[in-house]
Amino acid sequence: MNPSGWSRALFGADPKLRRMMFYWGATAALYTVFMAILLAAGSHGLIDREGALGLSSYAAGGILVTYLLVRFGAGFGLAPTGAAAIQAVFAITCTMWAYSIFGPLRGVILMGLMVAVVFCTFALRPRQTLLLTTAGLAAMGITMWWHQASDPVNYPPLVEAVTFVILAGCSMSVTLLTGEASKLRARLKRKKEAL
Repeated sequence: MNPSGWSRALFGADPKLRRMMFYWGATAALYTVFMAILLAAGSHGLIDREGALGLSSYAAGGILVTYLLVRFGAGFGLAPTGAAAIQAVFAITCTMWAYSIFGPLRGVILMGLMVAVVFCTFALRPRQTLLLTTAGLAAMGITMWWHQASDPVNYPPLVEAVTFVILAGCSMSVTLLTGEASKLRARLKRKKEAL
């Protein structure tokens, strides 16, 4: 099979599908960097080594599953919005797990929630993105509440509360801005089609 044949087999021939596969590839690259950081932090004793290995395995499995969903989902009636939503929920679970094992470094993990929202801008409607952000904030809020309740020494309640308020404010701001950008893109597309 020649290189273009391999490309079609792996990523499809349809331009829309190839665009979705490009987004998947960008996400997979981001997860790969994330896994490398996890494993390095675990090997240097910055975070729990077993937790780092477990989350890395989970992330690697997620990369494979989301590839299959994006590449072959349409054949089973899964719309691109459905595949994007599943990827976003997976990203939220990764963020929750990482927050739980990163100890003093856990604050940097919260950016993952906003990255998931930005990636979904290309596939979801603004209302769907807002719903996803709300679900992500609820999941992170529960995670943070549980840690401060069960381990207040390492997760001081006041620190967790302030962190959550900042996370919620930033996430909602990003969601609203990306929603406006999505609406603008849709209007421009309609104008282009009208012309």
